Amino acid sequence: MTRKIVLMGLPTSGKSKTAGILAQILHTTWLDTDLEIERRFGQSIPWIFKELGEQGFRALEYTVVRDALRGSARIVSLGGGAPTYAPTRELLREHTVYYLKADPDFLVNHQIQRSERSGQKKDAQVRPLLAGDLRERMHELYRERKDIYESTATVIIDAQSKRREMAGAIIAHEERLADRIWVSTPGEPYAVSFGEDLNAQVAALLKAHTNKVLVLSAPPVASAASSLAQHLDSLGKQTTVKVLPDGEAAKQLPVLSDVWEAAASADLERRDAIVALGGGATTDLGGFAAATWLRGVDLITVPTTLLAMVDAAVGGKTGIDWSTGKNLVGAFYPPLGVAVDFSTLRTLSPDHLREGLAEALKCGFIRDQQILEIAHDHALALLDPDSPRLRDIIRRAVRVKADVVSTDLYESGQREHLNYGHTLAHAIERVEDYRFPHGLAVSIGMVYAANLAAVLGIGPKDLVVRLRDQLEAVGLPTTYTTHAFAELLPIMFSDKKVRGGQLRFVLLEDWGKPVVVAVADSAALDKAAQMTGIPR
Repeated sequence: MTRKIVLMGLPTSGKSKTAGILAQILHTTWLDTDLEIERRFGQSIPWIFKELGEQGFRALEYTVVRDALRGSARIVSLGGGAPTYAPTRELLREHTVYYLKADPDFLVNHQIQRSERSGQKKDAQVRPLLAGDLRERMHELYRERKDIYESTATVIIDAQSKRREMAGAIIAHEERLADRIWVSTPGEPYAVSFGEDLNAQVAALLKAHTNKVLVLSAPPVASAASSLAQHLDSLGKQTTVKVLPDGEAAKQLPVLSDVWEAAASADLERRDAIVALGGGATTDLGGFAAATWLRGVDLITVPTTLLAMVDAAVGGKTGIDWSTGKNLVGAFYPPLGVAVDFSTLRTLSPDHLREGLAEALKCGFIRDQQILEIAHDHALALLDPDSPRLRDIIRRAVRVKADVVSTDLYESGQREHLNYGHTLAHAIERVEDYRFPHGLAVSIGMVYAANLAAVLGIGPKDLVVRLRDQLEAVGLPTTYTTHAFAELLPIMFSDKKVRGGQLRFVLLEDWGKPVVVAVADSAALDKAAQMTGIPR
């Protein structure tokens, strides 16, 4: 049985409106049992209630609730009295029940204000169990049902909040319950799931009609790819595994061509899927292959490095490198889902964990300062792959990225903030022939951006010192001396944020307040480089 989101509460507590908002946010369907009763029987609730009496109505309501919980709608809004009927309460045991709780006087006052604004009679008066003195009857219902509601509820929601706030609280609990975070897209939303059973997570994300799966794997996790293929085969999915080159070497046109050949050999069709299992290079390449094969097949990304978990695998950016720069050829292509298997962190060295922490700390600098507080207090623990603190930071960083890309998939606004430190970082990577780890380059790039902000008089005076201290606490580099700034600067002009031939940088006006600033002052650029230890 599929677990449903069920809303209950006194009349006028906002069950139907909140259910509608939830359905809109989650891109799913909802059903109001009162409306379904009226639709099914062609009469109003008061008429049915009067004809059948309360017990007869509850028995009828039971069948509608039962069918709703068995049906396709993910969200079910109950009539106020539905949980008072013991057989109906029994139906709710397998589902997550949210009690929208409010003081009865608040509900009556809200109802009166709404009726006055609409110029209509109080529609609460026509509800069978609210006939008579509205305030007195609402208090009676509250006393009669309070214990039933609270004993039946999985979660109690403050129904004196705004409807959208109530929906937000329910979504937050759903995410914690399922250990997943939802990412909105112009199409269907997708989930980033967290767990320690890679095979089950991927299988749960695949659509039922998928017959064939092409698994693209980074070399370090080839054995995990083989295990996944065996599991999917056992479920009736024809699965092919292709191991890609390791690291940035995977993001090349010849490799993409090889993947297209593999897709053709596997007879991959429109209703089939590509699973990209590995680090950021694998998920980037795999995503672009999925976006372009047959103009788009389903994609599931399975990040197995910390760097990929908090950055590359989430957000729908796909692509390959080109001769003039990194990630210059690609597409925005949201996945069907993302499976984060925490157990894969155990395959990483402390250096690889440290590299991923750079992108996680970036999310702290631009939005969630709780990440910085955790990193400050538990720096050593973050290099332990089993540390609960590390997992907390991963979830928080994913939440930052999910929130940003949900509002700006195509990087036309605030998504650029996720590139904090990346303008210099990409130049370092390219001049080093991509042998310099991305996360370490981002760490240096963030220090450069902080120094540039200081030169331009942007942000707090202690920004550079505090940012450098945060990075150094987990062992990340804060200077760069291998190549001169004169070599790096021309490469920086191939950055995707360049507009009209002018460099644009993400800088911090304050902690959690990034802005994009165009910088034409070459002296300021040089000064920031010197402050970062980069030779001229």
